Amino acid sequence: MRRRLHRLQQLVGPRFSVGFLRQSGIYGLGQVVEGLSAILLLPVFVVYLTPDDFALVSLSEMVGSIVASCWGIRLGSAVTRFYYEYQADQRQRFIASVWWAFVLNACAGLVVLLFAGPLVLPHLIRQVPYSPYLELTMWTVFARLFAEVPLALMRIREEAHLVVAAALGSFVLFVAAKLYFVVVAGEGGLGVLKASLWGSACSAVGYCVYMVSRYPHSIHWIYVREAARYSWPLTPEAMLSGATTVMDRFFLDKWVPLTTIGYYSVASQFGAIAYQSVVTLKMAFVPAVLRIWIQERSEHRKVGNLALLMVAATAGVALAVSLFAQDLLMVVGRERFLAAIDFVPFLTLNAIMVALVTITSMSFLLSKRTIWITPVSLVHAAITGAVNFFATPAYGVWGAIAATMSGWAGRAMCFGFLGNTICPLPIAWWRIAAAIIPAIPLALLGMTMHDFQWSTRIWCKMGILGVYGGYLLALMWWNQFTEEPVGLHGGR
Repeated sequence: MRRRLHRLQQLVGPRFSVGFLRQSGIYGLGQVVEGLSAILLLPVFVVYLTPDDFALVSLSEMVGSIVASCWGIRLGSAVTRFYYEYQADQRQRFIASVWWAFVLNACAGLVVLLFAGPLVLPHLIRQVPYSPYLELTMWTVFARLFAEVPLALMRIREEAHLVVAAALGSFVLFVAAKLYFVVVAGEGGLGVLKASLWGSACSAVGYCVYMVSRYPHSIHWIYVREAARYSWPLTPEAMLSGATTVMDRFFLDKWVPLTTIGYYSVASQFGAIAYQSVVTLKMAFVPAVLRIWIQERSEHRKVGNLALLMVAATAGVALAVSLFAQDLLMVVGRERFLAAIDFVPFLTLNAIMVALVTITSMSFLLSKRTIWITPVSLVHAAITGAVNFFATPAYGVWGAIAATMSGWAGRAMCFGFLGNTICPLPIAWWRIAAAIIPAIPLALLGMTMHDFQWSTRIWCKMGILGVYGGYLLALMWWNQFTEEPVGLHGGR
């Protein structure tokens, strides 16, 4: 293990901590921008959309996620893997062949879906009509497919400016389209789906122009076969992950009324704010841990400090969202969505679970034993599916929430136990728990203040957040001066 890491250190050299982190930061900016539109438009949506609109959009996107995970063959991953194995002329032919094979696969899949969709999809989702909702979603999925190969190519070519430009362009397109169709045209949930299709189609045109203008208009099947042999085994994992993330809505559609699903969807939008903080922190956490593990072997204890910082930041954001979600809805004058508030603390808690999964999965990245990720994904899907199957019919939304939380908790525990055997990390887990546990009763305490006057309620919640923030700062300060010899021999 040490020899492999030393070899990697020699390859990346002293530029690792500067160039790699800088590129990761730029890519992180692009990733964050992609998730901002839903967050920034949430106050607008709660004004112009009804709970049923939220439910229709959420269920339609659930179907889109399932179809997207089954449609592609992950040729973008083959571009990343084989790009530097070819010389200039061969590389051009390889990229062109992969691109045109991808286009053929996308068009063939569209033809199949146009014929099979009206027959199959109504059995997959019961409360959303195929036309126009699911039909618009299918075309949107088709348009979004065209981003896979160009974005993979931009990243492997280290064209970070193009990645961010594409993300910013998509952000502007989606925000403008949603404002027009929802606010100006007043088309409700249908307008959201139309805006997604319009924005995705415009982005697809841009990606096609990028590829067609740079690479030959020919296909060599020898390159396609090589790319397919590499990418096909990745498809089951992607399908499994895609199905797991939308399993809650699949079961809710069968057992819960549309309006209640709308409340759950609104709460999920607030939970997405906390989740976005994890995405942002992950972009800095992963390369920082790699740098410390490779270049600062005597300072491996810093990994524990970074893990505590990541969990503390995520928990702080989750608590803030849980406390002030109710007040945001009341400010915009949409008290009809207050039924969603009870779900928010538990959906933001999922973001903390995802942070724990990110931390524990580092053992597999550092040891290069990523083969264990697929079995853990199977366990994650099995737990989520089983709890949904038994709990959602009996308890509705609360059953779906329990299933989602159980799945993420199971994934984190599996990663933790396996990772501690394969490559232990120097993390004091009791301190991680000490950062998380107080946030739960504080979030529930904030929910009991709905009868307070608005100004009193805001001040009380700001006080709760301030106390918790002070507690986290004290915990991290104490952690700096009371290091523990936890897993210091991990990875050797």
